[in-house]
Amino acid sequence: MAAVVEITGRVFSPPRLEIAVGGYVTWLNHDNQTHNVTFDDSSLAGGGDMLAGQSFSRIFPSAGSYTYHCAFHPEMTGIVVVKPKG
Repeated sequence: MAAVVEITGRVFSPPRLEIAVGGYVTWLNHDNQTHNVTFDDSSLAGGGDMLAGQSFSRIFPSAGSYTYHCAFHPEMTGIVVVKPKG
């Protein structure tokens, strides 16, 4: 199962996303600014810098809540909630 987070106007939309374990999320940068996805848990690898039109995808193999932000624009925040299948 795939989900998409759009980046437009320096906002992650939707800011809160729920997916099942094993699902993945793709972040799409529609802004003319560089953004990234930096997870607050430093043990999780985020995406590199995304220029306009670029994207980053990540699979979430474990249940939990994963908060993230853009390192360039700290006011940009989001959360992925990963729920067990079933």
